[in-house]
Amino acid sequence: MQTRLIPSLGLAVALCSAASAAAPPNVGTLGALDAWVHACKMVAPAGPGAYERYAAALIGNPPAAALSALRETPEYRQTFVLMRDVYLTEVARTNLRNDCLTAIGRAAIRDK
Repeated sequence: MQTRLIPSLGLAVALCSAASAAAPPNVGTLGALDAWVHACKMVAPAGPGAYERYAAALIGNPPAAALSALRETPEYRQTFVLMRDVYLTEVARTNLRNDCLTAIGRAAIRDK
């Protein structure tokens, strides 16, 4: 039996944990986080903007222009597509759904 690595919310949190409020995340971090948000919306729909708010809390508040510039790079697109496809494999879907719902549930508790 092969062991499969199933990326989850832990990956997104680990990638973003060093992000500061002023500096944008690196392009790979942003691509992976955006892919996670995209995949979560597909496997565990939530209220409008729930995953986006959670992602914004992880990366802080970097300038919108900096985020837009990162999202236009080939490296971002490559990371986004790769991670989205990994998150949406049949093996990962169940774990991803649980991680997504747990993440926004914790975020909602913090917001209260």
